[in-house]
Amino acid sequence: MLATLGKQPLTSPAADTLGDFYPAVSPDGRQVAFARASSSTWGNMDVWVQPLQGGEPRRLTSGQYDIWSGVAWTTSGDEILFTVGWARSSLLRVRLSGGEPQPVLGVGRHAAHASVRGTRMVHEQRTRLPMDIWRVPRRTRAVTGQPPEKLIGSSERDNNPAYSPDGPRIAFDSLRSGAWNVWLCDADGSNLVQLTDFDSPSGTPRWSPDGRRIVFD
Repeated sequence: MLATLGKQPLTSPAADTLGDFYPAVSPDGRQVAFARASSSTWGNMDVWVQPLQGGEPRRLTSGQYDIWSGVAWTTSGDEILFTVGWARSSLLRVRLSGGEPQPVLGVGRHAAHASVRGTRMVHEQRTRLPMDIWRVPRRTRAVTGQPPEKLIGSSERDNNPAYSPDGPRIAFDSLRSGAWNVWLCDADGSNLVQLTDFDSPSGTPRWSPDGRRIVFD
C-alpha cells in the first residue's frame, strides 16, 4: 500500500525456481499478469495470470521462452501483450482465455515493450547495429595520435575479446552464426574459427595461463 508503504507477497512461485517477473495489473484492477520461470536457471518462462487479491494462478502459454519481458494488457482486458527474444525480439499477444500466442501485426521485427492506452499503442523499436571489436595502438612517445582500428567485424555483434597469453590469438563471442558462440582468430583478425555451437547464448571466453584451454559461460 502506498499510503503505509506496507508490502506483502502477491504470488507464490516454487522455491526451486527463479520466481516471478514483470507484473502488470489488468485495466479493471482485478488480475495481475506476470512471467513465471519453471526452473532455477534463466529462461523457461511463460505468461501466468492470477487474481490481484490472491488466488490460484493460471498458466496462459507453454512456450518456455528463454527471454521474456514487457507485459501489457489491452484496453479491453481480454488480451496480454509480451515480448520474447532480445536481438530478434517479437511482440506477441495471448488471449486471457488461453490459446496459441499470435504476433502483434503492423509493428515489424525487433519490436518490444508495448504500452497500450485507449486505441493507441507505443512500443520500443530496436535497431540491430553491428557491434565490432576495435584495437587501440599502444601509446608511446614515438607513436601518438593514431586512431583506433576495427579489428574484428561482421554484420552481427562481436564482443568480449581476450588475447591468448602468448599474444598471437584472440578469443571472442559473436552472434554471426545466428546464436551467441565462442570464436577464435589470429591477432590480426584473420583465420576465424567457430569453437562452440550452442543454441543458447555462450561467451565471455577467457584463457588458461598455459593457453591450452578456454573457459566460457
